Order: sequence, then structure tokens, then C-alpha cells
Amino acid sequence: MENKREFYVKRKSKKFISIFLTLLFITSAFTSHNLVYAEDNGELVIKSMNHSEAKRIEIDGTKITITLSFGYKSETFKLEGIQYTYEPKFRSIEISFPSGDEAEIDGPSVIMDVSYSYIKEKDAPRYSTQYYVYVKKDNPVAENIKYAALQGEIINFNLNDFVNASSKTVGGTLDYIVFPSLPSSERGKLYLDDTLVVKGKGYNRRNISKISFVPYEEYFGTFTISYEGYNEDGYLFTGKIEITYIEDSVDADIIKYSTYENMPVNFVAGDFNSECKATTGRTLDYVKFTLPPKSRGMLYYNYGSTNESKVSENEKYYRRDLDNITFVPYEGYRGSVTISYVGYNDRKGSYTGEVEISVSRLNTDAATIIYKTGSYTPLKFDSDDFIDACWDATGRGLDYIKFTIPSSVYGTFYTDYRSASRYGTKVSNSTKYYESDLDEITFVPSANYSGTFTLLYTGYNSRGKSYTGAVKITVNKEVPVADVIKLSIKENTFISFDDEDFNKASKNATGEKLDYVKFNLPPSKHGKLYYKYTSPNKFDSAVTESKKYYYDTSPYLLNVVFVPYKNYTGKVEIYYTGFNIKGNSFTGKVRIEVVPAPKSESSEYFKDVTKNYGWCAHHIDYLFKKGIVSGTGNNRYNPELNMIRGDFMLMLHRALGLDAKILGNFRDVPKDSYYYKAIATAKSLGIAKGYNDFFMPKAGITREDAMVLVDRALKIQGKRLTAGKESDLKDFKDRDSISDYAVTSVATLVKAGIIQGNNSYLNPKSYISRAEMAVILYRIIELE
Repeated sequence: MENKREFYVKRKSKKFISIFLTLLFITSAFTSHNLVYAEDNGELVIKSMNHSEAKRIEIDGTKITITLSFGYKSETFKLEGIQYTYEPKFRSIEISFPSGDEAEIDGPSVIMDVSYSYIKEKDAPRYSTQYYVYVKKDNPVAENIKYAALQGEIINFNLNDFVNASSKTVGGTLDYIVFPSLPSSERGKLYLDDTLVVKGKGYNRRNISKISFVPYEEYFGTFTISYEGYNEDGYLFTGKIEITYIEDSVDADIIKYSTYENMPVNFVAGDFNSECKATTGRTLDYVKFTLPPKSRGMLYYNYGSTNESKVSENEKYYRRDLDNITFVPYEGYRGSVTISYVGYNDRKGSYTGEVEISVSRLNTDAATIIYKTGSYTPLKFDSDDFIDACWDATGRGLDYIKFTIPSSVYGTFYTDYRSASRYGTKVSNSTKYYESDLDEITFVPSANYSGTFTLLYTGYNSRGKSYTGAVKITVNKEVPVADVIKLSIKENTFISFDDEDFNKASKNATGEKLDYVKFNLPPSKHGKLYYKYTSPNKFDSAVTESKKYYYDTSPYLLNVVFVPYKNYTGKVEIYYTGFNIKGNSFTGKVRIEVVPAPKSESSEYFKDVTKNYGWCAHHIDYLFKKGIVSGTGNNRYNPELNMIRGDFMLMLHRALGLDAKILGNFRDVPKDSYYYKAIATAKSLGIAKGYNDFFMPKAGITREDAMVLVDRALKIQGKRLTAGKESDLKDFKDRDSISDYAVTSVATLVKAGIIQGNNSYLNPKSYISRAEMAVILYRIIELE
């Protein structure tokens, strides 16, 4: 058995690197503590409960546990006066206790009947659910016992600390303590003299003063050790030992990168985080750099983009920022560059470190292939360039090429690229690309990137001999393209443009406020643009292609009106060129969907989709005719009801035509259920991930989790939307309530116009209704 001296010597001679992995399974079934689903003859109605004398009340299915404070005097507890909240879909809630409302503390359960209906009408059918109420006393909790020491020092426990804790909490004389769990080995170990403390074993007063904590040398920070104490009368109390280790000054190992002359090199956030963990035992928060001599190169943030900036010594660069830090060698410089930094972990503990960059001459066997493109123009490779390079270098014909793919900050290399949503695969380091493959390789620059970088490769001729080569790619700035402005109107009506849509497009494309716009007129068979239009006989003028329409002055952009041609339905695209306040131009288009005017504002098929649901009636009817959605019986759709997860996956499955070889399903999805295939397909495709092999098909689904699943499904189907950013959510007041795992998906669907919110709110934690889902599915289907 390892003794304390051996452990202490061992940890003084080694460094231990602690690695923390956090797995997050995204599923809405686990974002709510109280799921609402059908069970036997009733439903889980009660959402929360409280009582003036209760310390806490916990609800687990139909089990309710009421915890009272340790000092509660009576042996029984009256349940009268209990208050509760319930799920909003239920009405006329009544609770009763058929066997009496007095519960024995730490005794058997008391039955509580909950009666409810779904509507408020007097004669509405009623249902009931039976709950089981348990009442218990809480264990008394002692104040924390606190110890502090320098990093690496041993802490000895003081018996008096535990004696005082017992006396103040339960009275009497302390008998013994028990450790129900031990601290993690990354922090250190508990010893009784030279033997390890055992979890669950009792340690009496004589032994407590012999207990000590031996830390790992690298550990610093604060943590707690839980214990249970018993006095001589057998009364139990609980407490925690709070231990703080103060950091000693430490240095990290050198982070090393290499590059070639005139070739930038990107930092990797994971390298800095690993050094922080190895040095301090904690996760990295941020770093501050000491800049290298300009004669050797410079550090940039967002290098090559419109947001490019020089790294500052006074700026904090957080872990999420470090992947965007680039070192650019001075032109022609070769040699070694050392960049010092100070790192800070998530407990604000600091350490010092260095980045060492080796810059060497780029020597290749073949002549460099040179390409140029624009920042918004995909670049297609020419196999003849590689064939010629091979002949010049080896005197033989080319067999295949293997590339060394550079940082994605420059862009992405694809095979068989047709569009952003249609391509074969991403080019990889391990794949052999033969002569016939090279014409199918396309480089797509990253948004806003401009500059020059080098793609290295190793070629093999027809005799198997290898040689080295390089492709130098220059990306020149082009006129940026704004996101599409999407509008919808009914046939034989007109719509005014919103100048804020164009201003937002300008800011997103150029980073600056809009000045004015010039339009390319649409085909007259689709409709016309007018200025200050109110009726066919009353308008100021027709819009012309040479006229400027301003954001802040006359003629105002907000007075431009589109009038569709009589009885026209379909899509109209109006292209325009915008100019920001600095005179920089960008291009964009307005896509207007002219939908058929319904015979009425209500549904043609469902009697409960009335004119009050005019905003979604057309979408529901459209999806019904396509066989994507169905009613709930008796010509009803129930638009107000929340979607359950099984129905959600079924509708998404139908809308996108999802298909895959079924490799199994979640444990809680019955084989005879109508949504079995839809969920199984989604699982096989990686859209539905579940939790511990459960999917909870009858549980409600929040709006943010629905958006995550929609975003995944669109990617699987090749409908790759432009990834959203947090800045795309700035117009919504509740954007900070979006869960971290859902932010990108929500922003992506907002950016694409699929999600539009309501009165500046996204309501990410609310359950999604059948009406809302119909609108989302309709917009997905209408994507190009």
C-alpha cells in the first residue's frame, strides 16, 4: 500500500497533466425537470410546490418529498396550506387528500389526488392523477471548516474544529466522523498517519487529529471535502472542509510552431489550454502577449479579414480568441522568434510561458504553382499545372498528389464543388488525389479573407518517386455580397421596403452604416417598383435604375414600394448595389414571395385554424396538402398545442425527406409507434442524439432545441446555411437566455429568415407549438 511519504516524494518528482472532458448531449428532454407526458390514467400536472414551513419541496414524477428543517418540533406535518403551480395546458386544478392531510414525519407516504380538465367549461371531462407525498427532516449542516496553505504544503486536521462543529450543530460530544466521498486524485489524498483514509469508514476523536491532506505539487485553488459527523447520542450532522492552496510562481513548457519564409502561422487555442492545465491544474481563461520585434514579424487578430487588427500588449485574449491569432513573419525573415506571454486560469492564477516560432526557407523540388482569385470567387485547380510541375521536377508523368492542408482561416478545399450546399468532400491530408481528381478540386476563400498563403504538397510520379511542391494562392478583396432580404406578401397587394433591412445588410457586409441604394428593376411581368405608392393612380414616380435612394435623406429608401403584377404569384428577386457612409459598395438582393391570397384568413381544412391564426393558416394548409402535417381528428389541427418530440421528428422527417439505413433506435421509442421510423432515421443520421439512449418522444420540445435539430437536419440534407453569429441576435431582448449549445443554430436560422421571433423576443425556453412548427417547416421547404 502506498504510504504518505512515498506519495509525497512521488508527486514532488513528477508533473501531472489533468485533462477535463465535458460531454454535452443536446436534447430538450433534459432541459426541464418536470416533463409532461401521458402516463396510465393521468398526467403530471403539478409543476412546483411550496409551503411556508417547508425548507424545500422536490417533485420526481408522482413522488413529492417535503423536507423540513432539523429543528421542526412536531412528529407530524399538516399538508393544508400547501401551494402549487401547474403546467399551463391544464385547467380547473383541484387537490385533495382522501386519507387525510396529516403526514407522519419520516413515515409512509400520504396520497394526494389531483383533479383537472383541459378546458374551463363547466361540464368539461375531468381526469385525475395520484401523487405520493413524503415528509422528512433535513440533516443539520455545520459551518465550513477552513484551512489554507501554500502550494505543495501538507495540511493537518485539527480535532477542536470538528468538536466545535458538533457542539454548535447538534450539541453533545463528538463521537466520530465519516467521509462519504474522497477528494479527486488530481487535488491530492487524505491520510491517517501513513495509510490512506477510507471512504465510508468512521474515524473517532483520537484518529481525527492524525488525519492530514497531501496535495499534488501542481494543484492550487479552493475545493471542499464533505463529511458526516455523529455525536455520542447518535445525532447526525453534515459539514464541509474547505481547503485553499495559494499558487506559487510557475513557468509553462514552450509552445512550438514552425512555418516557412513569408508564410503566416496560426496559434492553436488547445495548445495554450493544455499548457495552462499542465502548469496550474486549471482551465485557461486568457493570455496577455509581449510583442516580438517588428523586424521579425507581427501578431494579428482575425488576420486577413475585414476585422483584422494588430495584437496589443494591453489586451486580454481569451481562450476562444486564440485560434484567431496569427504570426506573420517579416518579409524575407528566416530564423527563430520567441514571444512571451502571461496566462491566467479560471481562478485568476497566473503563470508565464513562451511561444517559439521557427521560420525556415521554403525549398521545394517543383516550381511553385501560382493562383489568384477574389474573396468571394471559388478557385478551381488545373491538373495540367501539377502535371507540368511533376515533369519539370522528375522527368516523369504524375501519378498522384497528397496535400498538407493549411489553416481554415484562409478558406476550405473541396472536391466536386458546385455551390455552398453542393459539393463532394473536403480535401484531406491523408487522401491521394490522382491526375483525374485534380481538376475537381476547388478552393473557397473564407468570408472577408484577403491575402496570400501557400499550400504545400508531396507529389509522386509514375515510377513512385516523390517530390515536394507548393501552390501560392493570392486572394484579392472583392465587393462583398449582403445576405438576402426576404419578404412575403399576398397576391394583388403591395409592400413597402424597410430601410433597416438594407442598413443591416450594409453593416453585416461592410461593417458600416448604409448611405444609399441603387436598384436593378425586376421583370415587369413580375411587378414594378414605385416611390411613394398608395394606389394604381396615386404614386410619386416609378423607381429608376440610375436613382439613388437614401437611408437618411430624401429620396428615402423607406418610401420604395414593390407592386406585383396583377394575379402574379411566385418569387421575385430584385438586385441592388448598396454604398455605405464611407463610399464602399456591396451587392445584394431582395427576394419577395408573392403567395396566393386565401379564400379566407382561416384554414380550408381545419375548423379550429380560424382567422385568429391567419399568420399560419396558409402554411398549415400548404403542409397538409403536401402530406407533411395532419390533423388531430374531427377536422381539428389544435394549433395552440405544444409539439411533442416524436411528432416534431416525424414532421421534420417528412418535410426534408430524411432517409438512412436504420441502425437501431432509442430504448424508449416503441417499435409500433407512428414516429418510430422518423426517430430511428434521425438517430442514424446523427440528428437526434438523445441522452443515455433515451429520446423522450412524448415530452415537449423547447424552441431552442427545435432550432438545433432543424439546423442539424439541414446540414445533413446539404442545405448549408450561412453560419450565424451572436451579432445576428442583437435585436432580440432575450438573446442572453439562449443556452450556449444552441446559440449558433438559433443565430443561423435567424440569419436565414427561418426564425423571426415575436416583438423582439425569441422565447428560446418556451415549448414550440404546432402552429409555430408549421411556419418553420414551410420556410425550410421554400429554401433554395
